[in-house]
Amino acid sequence: MQQLTALDAIFINESDTQFQHICDIMIFDADGPGLTLEELRAVVEPRLHLIGPLRRRLVEVPFGIDEPYWIEDPDFDLGNHLLEESLPAPGGDRELAELTAQIAGQPLDRSRPLWELHLIHGLEGGRTALIKKFHHAAVDGASGLEIVGILLDPTPEPREVPAPTEEWRPDTVPQESEMLLRGFAGAVTRPLRMFEAQQRLLQNLPKPGEPILRPTGDQSTDGGFLSAPGQAAPPTPWNRKITAERSVALGSVPLSDVKEIKNRFGVSVNDVIVAVSAGGIRRWLQERNALPSKPLLVGVPISVRTEEERTQFGNRVSLLIATFPTHLATAEERVRAAHEAMKVAKEEHNAIGANLMGDMGELMMPALQARASRVTASLDLPEAPEALEEVLRWNLSISNVPGSRVPLYLAGHRLQAHYPVGMVHERQGLMITLFSYLDAIGFGLVSDPALVPDLWHLLDLIKDELQQLKDVPVES
Repeated sequence: MQQLTALDAIFINESDTQFQHICDIMIFDADGPGLTLEELRAVVEPRLHLIGPLRRRLVEVPFGIDEPYWIEDPDFDLGNHLLEESLPAPGGDRELAELTAQIAGQPLDRSRPLWELHLIHGLEGGRTALIKKFHHAAVDGASGLEIVGILLDPTPEPREVPAPTEEWRPDTVPQESEMLLRGFAGAVTRPLRMFEAQQRLLQNLPKPGEPILRPTGDQSTDGGFLSAPGQAAPPTPWNRKITAERSVALGSVPLSDVKEIKNRFGVSVNDVIVAVSAGGIRRWLQERNALPSKPLLVGVPISVRTEEERTQFGNRVSLLIATFPTHLATAEERVRAAHEAMKVAKEEHNAIGANLMGDMGELMMPALQARASRVTASLDLPEAPEALEEVLRWNLSISNVPGSRVPLYLAGHRLQAHYPVGMVHERQGLMITLFSYLDAIGFGLVSDPALVPDLWHLLDLIKDELQQLKDVPVES
């Protein structure tokens, strides 16, 4: 048995409308009949020992008095996790996105290991797709990428997989009484863990007289830019209660275009992504007369995984919260503002510490975390923006993960495109995720269609913003 970390356990809290799994859409070139379920199984089965989460299921501690445990599932059946479906005609991106939304809108079965692979037939041109669905308690973005690297190969010929060094042994599902005893033992140590977490948090607070917020950038432009801690997030149409429904939009842009902009403005790829997303969202909000005068706030997940932790699973992730320059009128202003805001957010994050999320998880037992989540979800504030502003910490999340620069293959079938699909949460019914592969950056947008009914239009606005920024001349 292996106990979840406090950070892993944060992602266990779910409801009838909020699910804590992340997806990937991988599209493979047509090659003969396309990828088959038998070929997929022949790849996954001999690699099970290389990916620990594939055979681990969750066991809860009664009353949520301590973090849950992973056990090696004695009832593990690979067939329960390899699923096969077909798209309706014409089998284009929209049909694939709609099916992905249906899959993303269903919770994973907690009586089994928390993952699924959906093999999708019926794509245009004889292509096939694989939708990878993993619970965030088991993997984060970086460890999910590690799983892709284990399942796919750098050559059409699958590599030889080393045999396991020891035989896999399933666990016996523990009795509730045993889990209760384990929970009591963990509860005894929690005050010490809470004290240590509080000490780490206090050590990283600013000294008396040292401000957390520091103005940066051009002070003549809307008063400069501030790092996000302490700022209020102005509510938007998607910062409301969510339903269980999901919508997905996917598309790609040339990586060369993003790099060209990056080089011309002297910023990072991530700065460009934040800027064009802000521009597209600004236009979307303007069309609805819903653009706040203040900038939005964006949460940017970042990996804090060390090189030694690279092959480990679970979560080693933290979050930057930065100003999102939707209040600025021109594309050039937005890219420079995004650069400054991300720089300050990184400085503040480094000052607070990379383990902030894990330390926060130590401060409250899982039962209280779950209760707090339910209370927050039950608050009905759509007509009270001032009250909602007090609840919101950021408006949306953007996650950008760099991928392989060389072609990858699954059972000899070449990976053509890769689109990530994140999660939406209560009061945050929109997330933008990106994954670079070869010479393209794949966008995956996910939302609650009741809050963002025209997600494909929003994606078009973001892509158009990239083209506008590409055409902006830079003053020498």
